Amino acid sequence: MECWVHGCESDGFKFHELAKRQQPYEFPSEVIVCELHRGELSEPNTEWVMVNRSDGSRDLYVGASLRQLSEYIVLEPPTTATVHGLSARQYSRPDDAGHHVTISVRQRGKETPETITLVISRDKLAAFADRFKHWARFEQQD
Repeated sequence: MECWVHGCESDGFKFHELAKRQQPYEFPSEVIVCELHRGELSEPNTEWVMVNRSDGSRDLYVGASLRQLSEYIVLEPPTTATVHGLSARQYSRPDDAGHHVTISVRQRGKETPETITLVISRDKLAAFADRFKHWARFEQQD
């Protein structure tokens, strides 16, 4: 049987439990991994993500393979948004101008925080904010 870690083609033979079930409806976290990934997953601070697909298959991302997910964890909410006036910047696509929102993030699979800037056009800003308000209300209901 092959190691379940995404992109690994090594033979998997070690049965490893990723985490204890907290609730009865949680997916089982037992996986088959190669010796290398078993060692990596045995470290208590190893970051991993199990992707459960609709067809019943599962992909395990661990360590550097997590970068393939292109996911960023927001470390703190943005505090400023800058709008550059026409005298400060000119754009090849005027519709691409807008609010520059700087956010502190960490990419999955990396330890070092970084700063990214989202440019939100003026015509999308209200819809963007409304969507986050909607998600925040939904989270508060839980």
